[in-house]
Amino acid sequence: MRGTWLDSGTYQGDRASNFTGTKTLSVYLRQLSTTANFVDGAPSTLLALVGLDNYSYSDTKTIRFDSPEFKLLIRDSISELKASIYDDKGKIIDNHQQRISLGLEFVKQ
Repeated sequence: MRGTWLDSGTYQGDRASNFTGTKTLSVYLRQLSTTANFVDGAPSTLLALVGLDNYSYSDTKTIRFDSPEFKLLIRDSISELKASIYDDKGKIIDNHQQRISLGLEFVKQ
């Protein structure tokens, strides 16, 4: 293709189109303690950064972390968890009313 126009018609690529340009998602958990959780030297409630590949529309993807990080919560007992997911531009994810599931494992010290 190298700078030339293709003839009119239908073309099938070898990978899914990515129209969002989003490369990472930032997952924040409001109940995280910021005492020992820092990002770029500042206290943060960042739980994880998730890298994205190119997916087709309506793809479902499960991402697991082989080396989990243990982070402290602000209290010993909690009644609700508040998670927020942002794109790499700092905008909250609008998943067009599609479900995003977040699984957490808790370990008592």
